[in-house]
Amino acid sequence: MNLFKYIILLTILCSSGIAKSQDQYIITYSSKLLSASMTSRLQNEASDPEMLKAFTEIISGFEVMYFLYIDSRKRESIFIEDREYGLDGPPPFKQLTSYYKADSHFYFEDLFRGKKFKIKDTPKNLNWLITKETLTIGNFTCKKAILKDDPFHTIAWFSEDYPLPFGPYIGNGLPGLVVLLENDYYSIQVKEIKKQAIPAKVVKSMAAFPAKQGISLQEYYKEVKPMLKTMSQENIIN
Repeated sequence: MNLFKYIILLTILCSSGIAKSQDQYIITYSSKLLSASMTSRLQNEASDPEMLKAFTEIISGFEVMYFLYIDSRKRESIFIEDREYGLDGPPPFKQLTSYYKADSHFYFEDLFRGKKFKIKDTPKNLNWLITKETLTIGNFTCKKAILKDDPFHTIAWFSEDYPLPFGPYIGNGLPGLVVLLENDYYSIQVKEIKKQAIPAKVVKSMAAFPAKQGISLQEYYKEVKPMLKTMSQENIIN
């Protein structure tokens, strides 16, 4: 290969890599068990300030880091755990992984009270109510959306500064990137956003998700509602 052809080929390859990175994002999220609802329950159950402080520190010490990989050109994303620390035993609720394909389907797995669930459904069943309420989170101006008919009482704060219909776990299908997702049992918040090409091994993993099977979102809700009722009646501290 002569020098001229080599330069042309190198230019094409470099341009392809730049174009790909412009369409792809790697977003870091931090998930914690200490949601607003959990904090309120602790405050109601703690008989003295020192007890409240101790249990708050225990729960707030648990954190799971995730990566959300987005390919905006293909309109798909995958949410994968990176690492976990701060809790000796398994948490009552934990997101394992999720996949979203706009206008096609979504799939997610979670661990709820020791039972693993696999859910597969269509985006139209993510019934979001977008409100007029706004909130500044870090450098993001966010709008509030409520997932209707959801027994976990999920709320998403999304930013149209990034007009990407993606987010962590079940936070998809909104007109902007989800900066904060919170329900009765956990919260997940953006830590870092990078416009960067998705690693080949992750691309391969994404390709496997459309073939996966799971129960519908409504079937999932039906199964977890009795478990949620039991948890709401339990004392967190004792």
